[in-house]
Amino acid sequence: MDDFVADEGRIVKMAEVLASALQTDTARLLAFTFAYAGLSASWSLEDHQDPRLALRIAAITERLVL
Repeated sequence: MDDFVADEGRIVKMAEVLASALQTDTARLLAFTFAYAGLSASWSLEDHQDPRLALRIAAITERLVL
């Protein structure tokens, strides 16, 4: 399941669809996703959970934003 969630093509397509629905820029939505993934990783650590999936999403979206 992690590979499905962290698929770069899927992330981009979903960001495009959501950005269109929200009438915002895809890059802005991906930047928000990057920030949220970082927060999610820290929350996972705080809850003694595995942060790896959130960190994978952060790494993918960081590349897409920069």
